[in-house]
Amino acid sequence: MNNNIHVLVIPSWYLTKEHKLRGIFFKEQATNIQKLGAKVGIIYPEVRWLSLLNFTNLRNNYFQTKEHLEDGLITFRKHGWNIYPRFPRKQAEYWVKQGIILGEKYIKKYGIPDVIHAQSTLWGGYVAMKLSEKYKIPYIVTEHSSAYVLTNIEEWKKEAIKEIFKKSSKIFAVSSTYAKRLAEYTDGKEVYIIGNSVDTEFFTMKKYVRREKFTFFTVAFLKKNKGMDILIKAFNLAFKDDNVILRIGGDGDERKNLENLVKELKLEEKIEFLGSLNRKEVKMEMQNCNVFSLASKFETFGVVLIEALSTGTPIVSTNCGGPYDIVNDKVGKLVEVDNIEELAHALKYVYVNYSDYNQNEIRQYCIDNFSNVAIGKKQLEIYNSVTKDKG
Repeated sequence: MNNNIHVLVIPSWYLTKEHKLRGIFFKEQATNIQKLGAKVGIIYPEVRWLSLLNFTNLRNNYFQTKEHLEDGLITFRKHGWNIYPRFPRKQAEYWVKQGIILGEKYIKKYGIPDVIHAQSTLWGGYVAMKLSEKYKIPYIVTEHSSAYVLTNIEEWKKEAIKEIFKKSSKIFAVSSTYAKRLAEYTDGKEVYIIGNSVDTEFFTMKKYVRREKFTFFTVAFLKKNKGMDILIKAFNLAFKDDNVILRIGGDGDERKNLENLVKELKLEEKIEFLGSLNRKEVKMEMQNCNVFSLASKFETFGVVLIEALSTGTPIVSTNCGGPYDIVNDKVGKLVEVDNIEELAHALKYVYVNYSDYNQNEIRQYCIDNFSNVAIGKKQLEIYNSVTKDKG
């Protein structure tokens, strides 16, 4: 296998100074394969909303193209603005145009890559397709967006998605459940599975749980599709009299409703809202809880689950897509979506049988299947297979 392969990564969304965690997993995956020997470049049209427009931001972002070395990754960015806020199609066309320009500049300086990896179809995948047509470079697409499930996609976008998939060398989804959801766009073309990865050197094994009370932890954007109301009701049903607490990380539109629900159920002493947490705080919570729980209605993957597993923490999750490929009986329990009684039973089961879960085995399962090295090696195999097919 050629570990020195040249890969150009095109994320459809990516971290910026304003959004430091957006697309962080794309950056981590690129770093992974570079550590394994690949030459990696990233291009990203950094298009800001006009609501952020002020003198300072305009001075720093005046439609210039800049090359950055970001944690060792060669990164080309277009620092611009969304000049078509009310016209989504024009907005997409502009983003794609800027992406193509960045790709051409990257290739002019660093040569033609062996393969292009688009992270999501809209619109990184479209840029990859256009660069592929011009330079005869094979490209693959990994789809991450939950829009295929949670929203109605406009026809013009559907046509673009189908064309991107049709012309790609390979299509990947982050879970088997999600792969099935993509079928209407792929015209029978096979969708392969490759999960997300976790930095197991950052999310390290818990030494011991410091809290006196048995602790459940969850973290998410507090939106309706995250099912936090279901989790709270299930927790209430499972632990009427037990010395157990639930800590909820994250913020969002549903927070006030959830706080009112907690008051209504008289759970103020058992459930605590922590607000927004950074990665270090999430790690600390995972290392100091007994069990992690996820009650989402749909997840394309569920990165928080593998972060918990990396710390040796057992999990209780709804069977909402991605978790199907992550959770087995040795690491936790899967339950039906929106089923309060079943979720309550699972929470109680893991609480009662907590000593049956081996923290070292849980972490090792995560390392073997979802660590940066494990997923990075799979990615290199994919890139090599695509370039071999080209030859």
